[in-house]
Amino acid sequence: MRILIAEDETELAKGLKFLLEKNKFTVDAVRDGEEALTYFQSRDYDVVILDIMMPKVNGLEVLWRIREVGSGVPVLMLTAKAEIEDRVAGLEAGADDYLPKPFASPEFIARVKALSRRNAGYAEACISFGNVRLDCNRYEMSGGNRSVRLNNKEFQVTVMLLIIVGINAANYYRTTSMQDHLTKELLSQEQSFRERPKMPPRAWDISERDPEAAFMTRFFTVHCDMDGRVKEVLRDNISSVDEETAKEYAQVVFSRGREKGYFKNYRYLMGRSDKGASILFVNSTIQLQSMRSLFLVSLAIGIFSLLLVFFLVLVFSKRAIRPYLKNLEQQKQFITDAGHELKTPITSIATSADIAAMEHEGDEWIENIRKQSARLTKLVGDMVALSRLDEETPFPKKDRFSLSEAAWETAEPFAQLAKANGKHYSQQIEEDLIFSGDRDAIQRMISILLDNAVRYSDDGGEISLRIYRRRGKVCIEMTNECSLPDVSDLDRLFDRFYRLDESRSAATGGTGIGLSMVRAIAETHGGKATVQSADGKEICFRVVM
Repeated sequence: MRILIAEDETELAKGLKFLLEKNKFTVDAVRDGEEALTYFQSRDYDVVILDIMMPKVNGLEVLWRIREVGSGVPVLMLTAKAEIEDRVAGLEAGADDYLPKPFASPEFIARVKALSRRNAGYAEACISFGNVRLDCNRYEMSGGNRSVRLNNKEFQVTVMLLIIVGINAANYYRTTSMQDHLTKELLSQEQSFRERPKMPPRAWDISERDPEAAFMTRFFTVHCDMDGRVKEVLRDNISSVDEETAKEYAQVVFSRGREKGYFKNYRYLMGRSDKGASILFVNSTIQLQSMRSLFLVSLAIGIFSLLLVFFLVLVFSKRAIRPYLKNLEQQKQFITDAGHELKTPITSIATSADIAAMEHEGDEWIENIRKQSARLTKLVGDMVALSRLDEETPFPKKDRFSLSEAAWETAEPFAQLAKANGKHYSQQIEEDLIFSGDRDAIQRMISILLDNAVRYSDDGGEISLRIYRRRGKVCIEMTNECSLPDVSDLDRLFDRFYRLDESRSAATGGTGIGLSMVRAIAETHGGKATVQSADGKEICFRVVM
């Protein structure tokens, strides 16, 4: 049996390949999602093993593409993302099994063997109406060239609306088809009688499905010439329409040029011949009222259901959310306490590494320990600071200070750093800007923005800092040139621990906390932080307070 492994950690991929080959499997191992898709398209596999956080294309996207083409190959998600919501997301996306790291080798082999014995295909759960398609696995609605990802409540409302629309569309199609069948039969008989006027009249043959149809159907026929001028009106089977009204209806329908459709409460059908046109109108009042009634009833039920759900949520939400609020507070306290407890052993490790470096100068492993200790110290400090920003009063005391001086003081070392890295730095800081807030926090925010700009700007790129007051508000703008692969969801840069590189390689950036701190500091000072990029070649972070 052939197995495909997509895992970006080289040593782990080698180990898994060795274990599987030892158990008589043929294995192909790749390092990113893009390569995994290429291999999958070129060969047949019995099992696919995917890591989620991979370069280029992540594991979930690979899984979605596999399922999009209708493949039922068993898929095992092998990842460090072990939270319940991560497992649920993976399984709902179409995975057959989910094994979080770290794991035991015998369990891994047993799961792979179990998947290889499965022969059941994968059924894609979708609801379609016209060109609108709702993917129930991905909670994604698409139509034309656009698609949108829905949250749980939006998904439920959309499903309900699609069901209502589907029921009414099916009813409309069924009713209209019956009316068209009826008008077609009536028009055919009307035209045949008209072409043979000497034949004695006979009863309408429209009772094939309903014996009472001949007595229940009310219709009239208008015969026109090639130019639409009315030649004859037949009203033997209707009394509610006079001759002038029938002519008016026929002229309007003839000018439309459509062969069939609805006009007021009538379903019409136009039949053309070399002598002119015959338009037959069938009274569809009862059918139209039935369709309207079904639509209004289904819409009323849908609205009532939404209002009932809203009322229940309104009544019970406080009680339901109380455990989550308590849990959130405990998480904040845990982060703060854990941060303080971690600082002591980290300090001890760093000190020991410094002493060892004196004894063994130039040792690369000691240097690595010192580097990782410094990184961990910064990460713990940022986590504690971020937890503090979540408190109701993170800055109990706010002072008035010169924002201009604080910004100049913060920016000076970064100006030299940018120059040393061959980048062009410029700044415009308005003089005499006075601000009320926490000076250290504001300086930290400016420092994060500058560090981010210097670190991620292109070689030889332009970096610009502007701080000014407009309409009573302080604006901080940090702009730098950089190459962005995607500008559709830049606001996620402010999410905690979010990284553009989803593989989270240490070589491609920091921890993903800095920009979330920028937004948190801005919000605690009554402002907001935004990001935008017009062309993907330049990015601008803007803080307004």
